[in-house]
Amino acid sequence: MTRTVRRFVVVLVVALALFGIFASTALAALEDTPTPTLGTSKTNPSWGVDAWWRGGWGNSLYPEFTLNPPPMTEDTDGYLIGFLYAVDRSLVTPIDTTHPGNYYRADWPVATGATGGTSTDHTIDMLGVYQNPPAGGWRAQLPAEHTPLEGWWVFHYKFFSNFRYAANQWDPVFGIDQTPPRAVTGLNVTTGLTSSTVTTWTPATRAHITWNPGDLPGQYDDLSGIGYYQVMLDDKPYVPETSSSPTLGRVYGSQAFVIAPSFTIENMPAGAHKISIVPVDRATNPGPAASQMFYSDPDTPTISFTSPTTSILSMKSIFSVDASDAAGPPVVTMALDGSGLTTLTAAPYSYKPDLSALGSGTHTLTATATDHLGRTVTITKTVSFSNTITSAGFMTTGPSELVDLSPDADIWTNNVHPSFALATGSEIATLEADSGGTAAGMLYDLRRVLEPIDASTPDAYYRSWRPGAGDWATHMDATVDLGSVMAYPPPGGWPAPEPGVEQPVEGIWYLQYKGFLDNGWAESATNYVKFGVDVTPPSTVDSLAASPTTDTAMAGSVTAGTRVHITWLTKDYDALSGVAYYQVLLDGVPAIPEGSGDPQGRVFDIPGRAEPAVTIENLTPGQHLIEVYAVDRAGNVGKSVSTTVFSDPDVPQIAFVRPSGDQLGVNASLEASASDIGGVKSVVFQLDGTTVLTKTSAPYSGTADLSAFGPGTHTLTATVTDMYGRQTSVSKQVTLDKTPLTISGFGINYTLFYPIKRDKYRDNLTISFTTSKVSSARVLVTNSSGAVVRTLTKSAIAGKNSLTWDGKWSADNKAHTGTFYIQVTATDSSGNFTATGKLKTAIKNYQIIVSRGKAKVISR
Repeated sequence: MTRTVRRFVVVLVVALALFGIFASTALAALEDTPTPTLGTSKTNPSWGVDAWWRGGWGNSLYPEFTLNPPPMTEDTDGYLIGFLYAVDRSLVTPIDTTHPGNYYRADWPVATGATGGTSTDHTIDMLGVYQNPPAGGWRAQLPAEHTPLEGWWVFHYKFFSNFRYAANQWDPVFGIDQTPPRAVTGLNVTTGLTSSTVTTWTPATRAHITWNPGDLPGQYDDLSGIGYYQVMLDDKPYVPETSSSPTLGRVYGSQAFVIAPSFTIENMPAGAHKISIVPVDRATNPGPAASQMFYSDPDTPTISFTSPTTSILSMKSIFSVDASDAAGPPVVTMALDGSGLTTLTAAPYSYKPDLSALGSGTHTLTATATDHLGRTVTITKTVSFSNTITSAGFMTTGPSELVDLSPDADIWTNNVHPSFALATGSEIATLEADSGGTAAGMLYDLRRVLEPIDASTPDAYYRSWRPGAGDWATHMDATVDLGSVMAYPPPGGWPAPEPGVEQPVEGIWYLQYKGFLDNGWAESATNYVKFGVDVTPPSTVDSLAASPTTDTAMAGSVTAGTRVHITWLTKDYDALSGVAYYQVLLDGVPAIPEGSGDPQGRVFDIPGRAEPAVTIENLTPGQHLIEVYAVDRAGNVGKSVSTTVFSDPDVPQIAFVRPSGDQLGVNASLEASASDIGGVKSVVFQLDGTTVLTKTSAPYSGTADLSAFGPGTHTLTATVTDMYGRQTSVSKQVTLDKTPLTISGFGINYTLFYPIKRDKYRDNLTISFTTSKVSSARVLVTNSSGAVVRTLTKSAIAGKNSLTWDGKWSADNKAHTGTFYIQVTATDSSGNFTATGKLKTAIKNYQIIVSRGKAKVISR
C-alpha cells in the first residue's frame, strides 16, 4: 500500500517517556545490515529490472520509493516506528534528529512485534516539496532543465524505533525529466548495408534502418538522455517474428554509439509500409516519430481470363480477368486486336465493350497486368464475332437543328417518349416485291447494347403493326415509352450507368427492329437506330466576364465606348450529351451580334476551341445585364449566370439650381442638375476647394453647414463625375452672410377666439413679430396632434410684422374647434433660417357670459 505520511513525532515523545534512554545495543543492532532499496519501474528508479537503461530517471512528479529496513528483534532493538525524511537538491543534507519537527515524518506500517524486514511504499508530492524551498532557496535552474522541477533530486531519510534514531542516514538520488526528446535525424531505409535509400518500389523484403547517433550530449535529449529507440512498423511497435516480447523492437541508447544505430527487418510484408523511429528518454518520455516509407514488391503479377468463358463473342459479352500481386492490386489493361479498350486499377477487373462497330471474323483479346515495380504479364485469347446489325431509320423527336452540327455525333433527346420513322412507302414496296408478301409490321426492342433480333422467337420482342394496307405514304412509325421499358429489364439486368448519367433512363439506347410480312418472312439483318436520352440540364457556365476589350482583367469596368466583349470558361458543362450551344442574353433579350448568321444569338460549342466569346457593338449607354446559359444537345437548358457592364460614351453635364443668386447662408441649400447618358456617379459641392456636400443619386441637393467659413466672398463649385470617371465642373462667386436672422416680439392677441360664427367678436387671431432683416416669414398652425392645419406666408420687413388667421384650415377652408399652436419661421435671402417657439390658443363655438350672478351661453 502506498502512503504519503506527514505526521508529528508524537509517538516518539511517548516512547521516550515510557522507556527512557535508548539502549546502545539496540542502536547497534538496528544498523547491522543497512540494505534499504529504492525505486519502482513506474516512477523514478535507482535500480531494478530496467535500471540499466533508465539510470534513476522518471517523469512522475509523485515518485514512489520502496524502503526495506534491517531485520530487528523486539527484545534488543525494539520495534520500528517510522522514519524522518527530506527532499532537496543537495547530496549532503544531514537530518538533525534533535529537531525532528524540521522534517517530514512517515509511520511504518507495522508498529508492533518482531517483524523486521517488512517493506513499505512511500510516495512524495514533488509539487508540494517545491512550494516549500529550503533556507537560501532552490539552486538556479540549469540550461538542460525545461521546468523548475526537472533535474536531479536527493531523498534523505533516517529510521527510528521505539528506542532511538538510527545513526546512519540514507541519501538515494533520483532524476525527474518531463520533456520529450526531439525527433531523430538522418533516418534512412535501405535494402542492404550500403544500398541507396528506398524511395520507390524494390523486389527485396529486407529493410535496413539507420539514423544519426542520438545519445551524444544534447543531440536528442538535453537532460536524462536517450534510453532507447522504438522501431514502429505501420504505426505499431515492431516485434520480430521469432520473439514474443514487444521490447525486442527497441534499440537501446548508449554513450558508446559513435556510428549510426541500425535495425534490420527481414521478411518485410509486400506492399507500402511506414517505418518510424520514436526516441524514448531515460525518464520514459516518448518523442515525435521520424518516418519513411518502404516499398516492397517481391513477386510478379498473376492474371487469368474469367470472361468470356467461350471463344464466341456477342453484343452482351463482358471482358473480365482475375489479377493479383503481393504488393497490391496490379494495373490491368485490355485490348482488342491491339487497340486499347480500358485500363483498370483495382478489382473487379471487368469491362463491358461496345462491339457495335466490330467486324465479323476472328479477333485477338489481350489483357496485361502490371505490378508496382513495373513488371508485366500478358495473356491472350482468340475470339470470333458475327455482326449482322445495320443502321437504318431515324428519330423524329430530337432537336434536329442541333444534330446537323456534327453528322457523326449521336442523336440526343430529352423526350422519354421518342418517335421514330423507320421505313418509307417505297422501302415497304421493295420489301413486298422481293418477298412476295404484304408488309405487316415489325419486331423491335430497346436495348442499351446492340444484340441481333432472333426472328425465330418473335414473342421475345415487341411487335408494331403497319398503320394501314395500301397506304404507302405512311411511315412504319413507332413511339416508345422508355419509362415502361426501364421497368422491365432484360435477363441479367441493365448495364452499369454511363458517365454523366443522373437518371436511370438517361444514356445511349438502341431501337432494334426487323420488318415482317403476312407470309412470316423477315429480313435477315437487324436494323437499328442509335439515340441518346438526356433529361438533366447542363451545369452553370463558369467565369463569365464582360469587358470593354479582350482583356478579361478589365471585366466589370466602365467603357467609354459602346462595345462589350463577353467570355466564359470552356469546360464540360454536360457530361452526358455535351453542350450544343450557349445562349447570350442582353437585358433579357437574345444578343444578336452584328453580322451574325444566327438570328437567335447562339454561340455553338466546338470541341477543342479556345475560350468562347461574343462581341456586341453599338451597345446603348448605361448599365446592362449580361446573361449566359448552356443548352445541351438534348435541348435541356441550364441555369443562367449574369454580370453587368457599363457603357458611358458621353461627357457629363451640370448646372446650378440653388442658390439662384449669389447669396449663401450658414446652412446653405445647394442643388444642381446633372446628367449623363451612361449614368451619374456623383455630384460634389465645394466652397473654396473644400467639399461641403456629396450626392450620389438624384436629386442632387441638400443642406451644407458653412459655419466653418468666414463671411464675405467665396467660390462655389459643383462637379459631376460619370461612370467612366470623367468630370465637368461649374463655379460661381457667392457671398456668405453669417449675420444671424432673429425674431422678437412674438405674440398673439387672443388665447381664445370665436371664428366659427362671424359676429365681429374675436373673429380673427392676429400674430405679431419683429424680424431683424428682410425675410420670407411663415406662420405654422398645428393642432393638438401635431399636424399642420394652416400655413400663412409673408414677405417680412426688417421691423414689426403681423399676419391674421381667420381660424380656417387649409384642407376644407372651414374653422374647427380645438386647441392650436402658433409658430413663426423666417428665412433671409442668404438662406439663414430661424424659428420661434409655439404659443397656444383655442377656438370655441360658444361663450359663457356671467352678469348679475347669472350665466348665459352665447353661440359664437
